[in-house]
Amino acid sequence: KKVDGKKVDGKKVDGKKVDGKKDDGKKDDGKKKTRFDIHIPANAELAANLKGKLLLVHGEIDNNVHPAGTMRLVDALIKANKRFDLLIIPGARHGFGRAGEYMKHRTWEYFAEHLLDDRQTGADIKEKGSSR
Repeated sequence: KKVDGKKVDGKKVDGKKVDGKKDDGKKDDGKKKTRFDIHIPANAELAANLKGKLLLVHGEIDNNVHPAGTMRLVDALIKANKRFDLLIIPGARHGFGRAGEYMKHRTWEYFAEHLLDDRQTGADIKEKGSSR
């Protein structure tokens, strides 16, 4: 990886010294700063590159990652003709709250199905060794 007009991960990057000033023009600690002008693609811009399986899970009232971002990705995946799985957890925030245990099992099952070809059938989620 190189900077100052060189390539970084295949992208051209311009490194610029900022003379002891923040972007608002005010002095800071007096040290020179380097600012990089680089475009980091959003997930939706990369949707057409998807290979393999994708499980998107979002809490309905997530206040950390706005649901609109996930919907933009879903829209881009549909436009790119990609298969994916989407699960919205009603009333859940970023950590899924009361649905955390449910999500843990759904995630394990998703990995088992798509990485180990071990598909669970039926509507009930059962823990290993459980007679439930």
